[in-house]
Amino acid sequence: MTFLRWQPYDDMLRMQESINQIFRKHYGDLNQQDNAQQNCWTPSADILESEKEFLIRLEIPGVAKEDVKIDFNENIITINGEKKQDGSLPQENFHRMECQSGKFIRSFSLPQHVDGEKIEGSLCDGILSIRIPKSEKALKKSIPIKSE
Repeated sequence: MTFLRWQPYDDMLRMQESINQIFRKHYGDLNQQDNAQQNCWTPSADILESEKEFLIRLEIPGVAKEDVKIDFNENIITINGEKKQDGSLPQENFHRMECQSGKFIRSFSLPQHVDGEKIEGSLCDGILSIRIPKSEKALKKSIPIKSE
């Protein structure tokens, strides 16, 4: 028997997105503001920490490198961009549209001990990887013991 760790927060987020989709489907065309919100989505993210750096990975398949922007200000990293819908496909022939498109934005607070000057981002196979090195002050050091 395999035990799986229950993630109640993830279940709540999925439920909230399902409810949002229902409201967008039935009430999204009431005004321009609702239509603008309908074209927003939130890419999934993983955040990892090693001894020397933090790594943020976002799933953004179909998003071009030119359509992504990464900003770092006061220890908050913000990633925003846009997944453009394929305009060559005739809209009236769709039976179902589940692929998300539109603008997205994600922000993450980082600890004070990161080196903002050395942050690097790369996009490969729909995965945006952002490497955030820790500052020299934050790195673990071994203190040698002297004999007298």
